[in-house]
Amino acid sequence: MRARCRRCLAREVEEIQKTVAQFFRLSRSRYLRAAHGYLDDDLRWIFRVRGSAHRPIVAAARLLRRHRKFIADAVSRRLKRRDARVVGDLLDKVRSRVKALGLVYLEDDECRTLAELFGLVLHKAVLFEKLGTFRDG
Repeated sequence: MRARCRRCLAREVEEIQKTVAQFFRLSRSRYLRAAHGYLDDDLRWIFRVRGSAHRPIVAAARLLRRHRKFIADAVSRRLKRRDARVVGDLLDKVRSRVKALGLVYLEDDECRTLAELFGLVLHKAVLFEKLGTFRDG
């Protein structure tokens, strides 16, 4: 094992403690707003595409609008850093993606859908807090 040296250019990968975003000093909120593709598959799993259900449906954006404060407060309480901007930016991204994808949910599945959405937002916020990314693995 090599001795630690502040001026050394070579370092064992296991010794590196920073994420790429931290190394390049990227703004967390700027990264969050610019990132794409990290929610779509999960959102399609939670919600449905309009026209795929024969029972009464509601726009996914409406669920988010009605329960945004609850989700934001509950997720923020569970984060160590409690950075409300990260949660708010993540919820803005969810809203824009459900609108763009035209997602809906069954009216009688609101509780299940809200629970799954809360779980997704919490999971992504914790990943971002710990790893500086929303991607698993």
